[in-house]
Amino acid sequence: MSSYNEGSHSSGEVKIIKDLDSTIEGREVLIVEDILDTGLTLDYLYRCLSARSPKTLNICTLLSKAVSKN
Repeated sequence: MSSYNEGSHSSGEVKIIKDLDSTIEGREVLIVEDILDTGLTLDYLYRCLSARSPKTLNICTLLSKAVSKN
């Protein structure tokens, strides 16, 4: 999944680059996010995976950037 085009800022539109090859229904799923920036992609991914009925769905974020509110 990606919400970035060629730049370093989110485009605001999430794109699925590669979908899952197998079902996650009834399985324990852990999403590992490298850098949490706006949360747009992660929110979209979480909602998409939740709809596939996993047993559990958790998130691990390695680095969370502070969001500037101008």
